[in-house]
Amino acid sequence: MGLFGADAAAVLRDAGLGPAHVIGHSMGGRVAQELVLAEPALVRSIVLAASGAGTPHPIPYARVGIPLGVAVPMMTAGYERFIRDKHRSSFFTAAFAAEHPDEVEWLDDAYLAGKPDVEDYLKHVRARQAFSSVDRFGTIEAPVMIVVGARDLHDGGTGSHLAQSRRLHELLPSARFELIEGARHGFLWEDVDRSLALIADFLRDVESRGLTPG
Repeated sequence: MGLFGADAAAVLRDAGLGPAHVIGHSMGGRVAQELVLAEPALVRSIVLAASGAGTPHPIPYARVGIPLGVAVPMMTAGYERFIRDKHRSSFFTAAFAAEHPDEVEWLDDAYLAGKPDVEDYLKHVRARQAFSSVDRFGTIEAPVMIVVGARDLHDGGTGSHLAQSRRLHELLPSARFELIEGARHGFLWEDVDRSLALIADFLRDVESRGLTPG
């Protein structure tokens, strides 16, 4: 995961954009944590959407396996069907998926159009399982907002994102914590108006108060 954080830092430097407001969803939130922990001067504020601190202690990547919840359905249904089923089972409520099939299909198609090959996808899964910021997250000095869906209860191997997000808040009580009622992992799509309003309000607060690290 640290490699992804280093990549993000390189992009910000090359584009001359730092310090930046950084938003990361799910695994992207873990990458955002690695970025701000390694390169705090590049981050103005951070929004962690449905993310987490990972395992209580770091696990060597070479010792991490693939969770059965990923391996079995991928082997039985195939890669593409696995992705489509995952979006429907964990990203959206059944009601939203039924009422907005075009939006669910859009997310499927957008992901699959640029999907990694199976080996790289599974490497991502292993990186997520090995990740831990538990001993480091509380040292973040940039303003932080944690946002998660109240029904984001799917357990990906290190606890649900709801539980993981609450753990992040325990590790950094000064962070702003927001719960999106009635939404699951894909709340940025399922409740886009509420999500954007919360993010915009947080960024306005950061700018108006001149909040900076330290």
